[in-house]
Amino acid sequence: MCSWAMKVAQGCELLMDFMKEYVLESPVIGINETTVNVLKAPKKSNCYMWVFKGGTPDHPVIMFQYHPSRSGDVASQFLKGYQGIVQTDGYVGYDFLDTKPGIIHVACWVHARRKFVDVAYKIENEARELNLIPDQLYQKRQEEAVPILNEFNQWLHATVEKVPPKSLLGNAINYTLNQWPKAG
Repeated sequence: MCSWAMKVAQGCELLMDFMKEYVLESPVIGINETTVNVLKAPKKSNCYMWVFKGGTPDHPVIMFQYHPSRSGDVASQFLKGYQGIVQTDGYVGYDFLDTKPGIIHVACWVHARRKFVDVAYKIENEARELNLIPDQLYQKRQEEAVPILNEFNQWLHATVEKVPPKSLLGNAINYTLNQWPKAG
Protein backbone atom coordinates (compact mmCIF):
# COMPACT_ATOMS: atom_id res chain seq x y z
CA MET A 1 0.00 0.00 0.00
CA CYS A 2 2.93 2.35 0.65
CA SER A 3 4.06 2.01 -2.95
CA TRP A 4 0.50 2.82 -4.09
CA ALA A 5 0.53 5.99 -2.01
CA MET A 6 3.95 6.92 -3.41
CA LYS A 7 2.72 6.42 -6.98
CA VAL A 8 -0.32 8.61 -6.30
CA ALA A 9 1.97 11.28 -4.83
CA GLN A 10 4.19 11.15 -7.93
CA GLY A 11 1.09 11.45 -10.11
CA CYS A 12 0.09 14.58 -8.19
CA GLU A 13 3.41 16.39 -8.77
CA LEU A 14 2.04 18.18 -11.85
CA LEU A 15 -0.98 19.34 -9.85
CA MET A 16 1.28 20.52 -6.99
CA ASP A 17 3.43 22.48 -9.46
CA PHE A 18 0.28 24.12 -10.85
CA MET A 19 -0.94 24.99 -7.34
CA LYS A 20 2.43 26.51 -6.40
CA GLU A 21 2.42 28.59 -9.58
CA TYR A 22 -1.11 29.81 -8.75
CA VAL A 23 -0.09 30.74 -5.20
CA LEU A 24 2.97 32.62 -6.48
CA GLU A 25 0.76 34.64 -8.86
CA SER A 26 -1.31 35.85 -5.90
CA PRO A 27 -1.03 39.45 -4.72
CA VAL A 28 -0.97 38.21 -1.10
CA ILE A 29 0.51 35.01 0.28
CA GLY A 30 0.03 33.84 3.85
CA ILE A 31 2.64 31.53 5.36
CA ASN A 32 2.64 29.59 8.59
CA GLU A 33 4.27 26.48 9.97
CA THR A 34 3.32 24.06 12.71
CA THR A 35 4.93 21.04 14.33
CA VAL A 36 3.89 17.56 13.29
CA ASN A 37 4.55 14.21 14.87
CA VAL A 38 6.54 11.86 12.66
CA LEU A 39 6.68 8.22 13.69
CA LYS A 40 10.31 7.54 12.89
CA ALA A 41 11.77 10.98 13.66
CA PRO A 42 14.29 11.26 16.51
CA LYS A 43 12.40 11.88 19.75
CA LYS A 44 13.84 15.32 20.49
CA SER A 45 13.48 16.74 16.99
CA ASN A 46 10.52 18.60 15.58
CA CYS A 47 9.26 18.27 12.04
CA TYR A 48 7.08 20.90 10.42
CA MET A 49 4.12 21.23 8.11
CA TRP A 50 4.44 24.48 6.21
CA VAL A 51 1.27 26.10 4.90
CA PHE A 52 1.22 28.51 1.96
CA LYS A 53 -2.06 30.23 1.13
CA GLY A 54 -2.69 32.28 -1.99
CA GLY A 55 -5.27 32.76 -4.69
CA THR A 56 -8.32 34.95 -4.29
CA PRO A 57 -11.00 35.01 -1.57
CA ASP A 58 -13.38 33.05 -3.82
CA HIS A 59 -10.67 30.70 -5.15
CA PRO A 60 -8.08 30.19 -2.43
CA VAL A 61 -5.30 27.66 -2.81
CA ILE A 62 -3.71 26.18 0.28
CA MET A 63 -0.55 24.12 -0.09
CA PHE A 64 0.97 21.97 2.62
CA GLN A 65 4.63 21.03 2.53
CA TYR A 66 6.37 18.76 5.00
CA HIS A 67 9.90 19.77 6.04
CA PRO A 68 12.08 18.45 8.84
CA SER A 69 13.18 22.03 9.49
CA ARG A 70 11.66 25.30 10.64
CA SER A 71 14.39 27.25 8.89
CA GLY A 72 13.35 30.39 7.03
CA ASP A 73 15.08 28.82 4.04
CA VAL A 74 11.87 26.83 3.43
CA ALA A 75 9.85 30.01 2.92
CA SER A 76 12.69 31.68 1.03
CA GLN A 77 12.90 28.78 -1.42
CA PHE A 78 9.13 28.69 -1.93
CA LEU A 79 8.98 32.45 -2.57
CA LYS A 80 11.91 32.53 -5.00
CA GLY A 81 11.09 35.23 -7.57
CA TYR A 82 7.84 36.29 -5.85
CA GLN A 83 6.88 39.95 -5.64
CA GLY A 84 3.93 41.06 -3.52
CA ILE A 85 2.62 40.93 0.02
CA VAL A 86 3.56 38.13 2.42
CA GLN A 87 1.68 37.78 5.71
CA THR A 88 3.31 35.82 8.55
CA ASP A 89 3.43 35.57 12.30
CA GLY A 90 6.35 37.00 14.29
CA TYR A 91 8.65 33.98 13.93
CA VAL A 92 12.24 35.18 13.38
CA GLY A 93 12.61 32.80 10.44
CA TYR A 94 10.51 35.23 8.39
CA ASP A 95 12.71 38.25 9.13
CA PHE A 96 14.49 37.85 5.77
CA LEU A 97 11.26 39.13 4.17
CA ASP A 98 11.84 42.59 5.65
CA THR A 99 14.84 43.16 3.38
CA LYS A 100 13.73 41.27 0.28
CA PRO A 101 13.17 43.67 -2.66
CA GLY A 102 9.66 43.53 -4.09
CA ILE A 103 8.13 41.98 -0.98
CA ILE A 104 5.99 43.78 1.56
CA HIS A 105 6.07 41.81 4.80
CA VAL A 106 2.92 42.24 6.93
CA ALA A 107 1.97 40.90 10.34
CA CYS A 108 -0.90 38.59 11.20
CA TRP A 109 -3.49 40.00 13.61
CA VAL A 110 -4.83 36.52 14.38
CA HIS A 111 -1.49 35.63 15.94
CA ALA A 112 -1.46 38.90 17.88
CA ARG A 113 -5.00 38.25 19.17
CA ARG A 114 -3.98 34.77 20.27
CA LYS A 115 -1.46 36.26 22.71
CA PHE A 116 -4.31 38.12 24.44
CA VAL A 117 -6.45 34.99 24.54
CA ASP A 118 -3.56 33.21 26.25
CA VAL A 119 -3.59 35.90 28.95
CA ALA A 120 -7.33 35.43 29.45
CA TYR A 121 -6.91 31.72 30.15
CA LYS A 122 -3.71 31.95 32.21
CA ILE A 123 -5.56 32.12 35.54
CA GLU A 124 -7.81 29.18 34.66
CA ASN A 125 -4.88 27.07 33.45
CA GLU A 126 -2.93 27.75 36.64
CA ALA A 127 -5.98 26.83 38.72
CA ARG A 128 -6.37 23.55 36.83
CA GLU A 129 -2.67 22.71 37.31
CA LEU A 130 -2.98 23.41 41.04
CA ASN A 131 -6.16 21.28 41.31
CA LEU A 132 -7.88 24.05 43.23
CA ILE A 133 -11.14 23.29 44.98
CA PRO A 134 -14.07 25.63 44.18
CA ASP A 135 -13.44 27.98 47.14
CA GLN A 136 -9.76 28.33 46.20
CA LEU A 137 -10.65 28.91 42.54
CA TYR A 138 -13.11 31.62 43.56
CA GLN A 139 -10.42 33.31 45.69
CA LYS A 140 -7.85 33.12 42.85
CA ARG A 141 -10.32 34.70 40.42
CA GLN A 142 -11.14 37.46 42.91
CA GLU A 143 -7.48 38.27 43.43
CA GLU A 144 -6.23 37.98 39.85
CA ALA A 145 -9.13 38.21 37.40
CA VAL A 146 -11.31 40.89 38.99
CA PRO A 147 -8.65 43.65 38.76
CA ILE A 148 -8.16 42.85 35.06
CA LEU A 149 -11.91 42.83 34.46
CA ASN A 150 -12.30 46.14 36.30
CA GLU A 151 -9.70 47.74 34.01
CA PHE A 152 -11.44 46.26 30.99
CA ASN A 153 -14.77 47.65 32.21
CA GLN A 154 -13.22 51.11 32.56
CA TRP A 155 -11.90 50.87 29.01
CA LEU A 156 -15.33 49.82 27.73
CA HIS A 157 -16.99 52.84 29.39
CA ALA A 158 -14.27 55.21 28.15
CA THR A 159 -14.51 53.88 24.58
CA VAL A 160 -18.26 53.39 24.11
CA GLU A 161 -18.87 57.08 23.42
CA LYS A 162 -15.95 57.32 20.99
CA VAL A 163 -17.09 54.74 18.45
CA PRO A 164 -20.22 54.58 16.29
CA PRO A 165 -22.73 52.37 18.14
CA LYS A 166 -23.64 50.39 14.98
CA SER A 167 -19.99 49.68 14.08
CA LEU A 168 -18.54 46.24 14.80
CA LEU A 169 -16.54 47.62 17.72
CA GLY A 170 -19.55 49.61 18.95
CA ASN A 171 -21.70 46.47 18.81
CA ALA A 172 -19.07 44.47 20.69
CA ILE A 173 -18.68 47.09 23.40
CA ASN A 174 -22.42 47.60 23.84
CA TYR A 175 -23.07 43.86 23.95
CA THR A 176 -20.36 43.40 26.61
CA LEU A 177 -21.66 46.33 28.70
CA ASN A 178 -25.22 45.00 28.48
CA GLN A 179 -24.07 41.57 29.65
CA TRP A 180 -21.77 42.90 32.38
CA PRO A 181 -24.35 42.91 35.21
CA LYS A 182 -25.12 39.24 34.52
CA ALA A 183 -21.47 38.24 34.56
CA GLY A 184 -21.32 38.52 38.33
